[in-house]
Parts: sequence; C-alpha cells; structure tokens
Amino acid sequence: MADTRAYLAGVADVDLFAGSDLILQAKTLTDSSVSISVTAEEIRGGKGAQLIGRYFHTTTFEVELTDVLFQLQYVALNVGAEIDATGEHGGELVTEEVVAADNALAIAGTAHDFMGLGVIGWYKLPEDEDWTMFTFNTDNKTSTGATVVNDTLYCVKYMNTADADTITVSADFIPDEVTMIMKADLFKAARNESGVTSTSSRIGVAQIEVPRFQLNGTIELTMSATGASSTPLSGQALSTSDGTEGCDGNGYYSRIKKVIFAGDWKDNLTSLAAVPSSITVAKDQTTTLNIYGVFSGGGSSRLIAPADLEYTATPVGIANVTGGNVNAGSTAQSGTITVKVKDTEVSLEVPIEVTE
Repeated sequence: MADTRAYLAGVADVDLFAGSDLILQAKTLTDSSVSISVTAEEIRGGKGAQLIGRYFHTTTFEVELTDVLFQLQYVALNVGAEIDATGEHGGELVTEEVVAADNALAIAGTAHDFMGLGVIGWYKLPEDEDWTMFTFNTDNKTSTGATVVNDTLYCVKYMNTADADTITVSADFIPDEVTMIMKADLFKAARNESGVTSTSSRIGVAQIEVPRFQLNGTIELTMSATGASSTPLSGQALSTSDGTEGCDGNGYYSRIKKVIFAGDWKDNLTSLAAVPSSITVAKDQTTTLNIYGVFSGGGSSRLIAPADLEYTATPVGIANVTGGNVNAGSTAQSGTITVKVKDTEVSLEVPIEVTE
C-alpha cells in the first residue's frame, strides 16, 4: 500500500473488551493520548567522559483518557470491582417535607437500612439546625418514637429505597485488565493521494490495539460549583506473547494500524460520456468507442476499462462490441449501443449508424 499522507485529528473512540465480551464503549472523550517510552542509560568512558553508546531498558506504553460523562464502569475497572445491579445496596439519601399526623411522620418513599444501623431517619423543624434520629415502623414508611406536633411541617431525611448500580471499593483492590481498541480519524494532507478515491477529507483511521491493558488503579472525581466533573481512565499495556510476535518471543505491547478507505471507484459514479458521442461506421468495418465516467463531488472524469462495461447492441446484429471495439454488422441500418457499468445501474445509449 502506498504511504498516504494524512494527519491525525480529533479525539479517539475507545472499546474495551473482557475476553470476547464488549464491556464498554467510550464515545464522549475529551482527551485520548498514548505515550510510548523507554529509559536510556548513557555509557560513558575515557577522557571527557565521552558518550560511547546508550543502553535502553524499561519500556512503557501508557494510555490516558478523559470522558466528559460520569462512567461508573471506569471506577469499577480501576478498583477491580463488579457492578451490582441487583439493588441489594440500593438506597438514596433524600430529604422530604412531611406534615405530622397521628403523632407520626409518614414519608412518601420507602425507607432503607442505613449503613447496617437499621431503618432509621432524622427529622427537624425547618427553622432548626439540629436533627433528631428516629426509627421506622415495620412498614418502613411511618416513624416510631418521634416527638412531633400534628399538622406541623417537618424536614425528614432518610435512606430511600432506590434502584441503583453499586460498586464496593475493597480496601485491598487490584485494577482490572482488559483489551483496548482505540480509533481516531485520519484526514487528507495532500491532493490526489494514491489509493484514495473519495472526495471526503476524512480518508481513514488510525487503530491502536492493546491486547492487555491494565488500569492504573487511580481515579479522581473533581466536583466544583462552576463545572462538570469528568471521569479519567488511565493505564499501561502489559506485554503479550501469543505466537504472533515472531521468533524472538519478546512479546509486544500494541499493534498500531493505518487504515485508508480505498473504497470502490464506482461509489461516486453518476453518469457516463461516450467518445464519440454517436457512431457512424461502414458495414463490416471496425471503430473504437471510449466510455468515460463522470463522478459526483467535482471528481475528474476517467476512462473506464472495457472489462468493467457491458455492451448491448440493438437491433440484434447491427454490431458486436468487444474490448471497446465496435464491429459493424453486414447490413446497413440504424440502432443504439447500450453501455452499462457492471454492478451498477449507470448506463448510456450511444446511437450507431451502419452505412453501405
């Protein structure tokens, strides 16, 4: 493949896999970077401590991603946890306004256990600063033991039962290892690149494949009054040995591919033009018919090879077309040659006049 001149631009899309399962797609990144490095040791000796050579060791392949959305899966991968979607740990701390009745507080939701301390809540008058703890009845909706005045408004805080995806961060966690594929767009850097038939400026992708990507285990969620928190995801490639790395068996971190969208030249074909536009030929004689393709997007016309064309002469016997050569029949008459591009609906009718 010719070396097509292109530049890499925009943020990447990232897919993460656990074995054969696609577990996460990151399509809202604000940053995506790859850093490949090796540590160099200088070998010096002699007068002036001359640089004799350099010894390289400690290779690294690092990836840094930032997602504008909150992704619980990123946190789970960093701490090696599974996401629990059963709702067993489901509870949202809420505050509700409740008017006391029957010497009790009845909430709209359903109270949930609070940190293993039981199904409890807290209440206060709106103007008060301090909260008082109470317990819920077995229905998890009405208070017991709360000293309240009927028809009075109270602020009530409790852990409300809610559907929640939950991860538990172990005190001894190990980050997960996944397979990562990053794809970013390549754009045309010069005119008329070899192998590029599309008129689009986007001509391909750079694809970075990391068979073994382990998260760094560090994640920071920063929340401020003036902005949205982004979710970082960073890690390093681990050496892979799968039999494809060659005879040295040293393993590899990643494969980086440059994919150019060569496409099919027929994709942008809109019409045909014939040279000559009409044929006049004596019977039993031969002439040449050239067919040019006209393309959308301002692309230049091009001569189409006869092997890509189908010819039909009407009426039967007026002429036979082979390899772009029109062989007139033995009878003087008028007709047409229909030329069609194979595997398309693009065609052209060329008038033909066979003379004596």
